[in-house]
This record gives sequence, C-alpha cells and structure tokens, in this order.
Amino acid sequence: MLREVKLYWSWLREPREVEEGKHRFVAELTNLTKEQAKDLHGIGMSVKKGKDQSTPQPEKNTFISVWSNKQPRVCDASENYYQPDEIPKVGNGTLANVVISPWEWERSGKSGTSAFIEKVQILDLIERDLDEDDESLKFGKEEKYVKKSVEVVAEGADDPDW
Repeated sequence: MLREVKLYWSWLREPREVEEGKHRFVAELTNLTKEQAKDLHGIGMSVKKGKDQSTPQPEKNTFISVWSNKQPRVCDASENYYQPDEIPKVGNGTLANVVISPWEWERSGKSGTSAFIEKVQILDLIERDLDEDDESLKFGKEEKYVKKSVEVVAEGADDPDW
C-alpha cells in the first residue's frame, strides 16, 4: 500500500479514453517518499520526477502512473465505500492511500513493470467540480477574435494572376 500520496489526473468514477477505443481508470500517484520510490524502482517500475518532465511539474515530486480496465474500489477516510456512481470527481492534489498490483509485461521487444490501481482511500478530497451548466464557467463569444465572413467568388471569375 502506498500511504499518503497525492493524486493527479485521476479518473476513478468513469474511465478515460487513453487511445482510440481504449478506456481506462487512471491516476498519477505523486509525492512518493524516498522509500516508496526506491521500493517501486526496485521492482522495475518507472518512477518519474516531476521536475524532469518536458513540461516541468515539480509539485509532483516523484510519481508513478497507474491504471486499470476495471473500476477501483474507492472509500473515504472512515473506510466507507462509495457506490460506483457516487465516487467523487477527484481533483489534483487529493491525498490518498492507494493499493496497487504490480505486473510484469513484455511487448514488441520491450519489457517492464506496470501497476493496476486496485483500491483508493481518499483522505483529503479536492473535488474536481466543473458544472457545465454554471453560467460563470461559460466563455461567451469574443467578438474581437471572431473572423468576419468572407465572400466566396466562383472559381475562374476574375481570377487574379498569382
């Protein structure tokens, strides 16, 4: 079990499309302790550093990415389990304990260790709450940037010699 990690880019309530036609439950487990990172690296997992990403994200410290084809079980700090449709929309920075199942893989001449996400205990929830019906969240039309309509001229009519 990975204790007191922060979740980023979590999709625990509904799966996220990761490739065309492939949907998975996913999360990045961030702010791993040195011991956690060392243990995960020791079993062959790719432990990343947020500061070394192409877009640096030092707030993640060290992290791993996990996924599952089936929805993980999710509970609150008192170990009350949510029904699948009641799982909160977990936002970046949510503190959690997470149970993962590492597994070794080999494909196209490459090999490694990945992990399924099995269970999540939410300790301190930061809810991702974007209500699409909330008028304050709608952009509205920006007239300054709207392109004016262009008159279409029939092909060949007064064709300039470019």
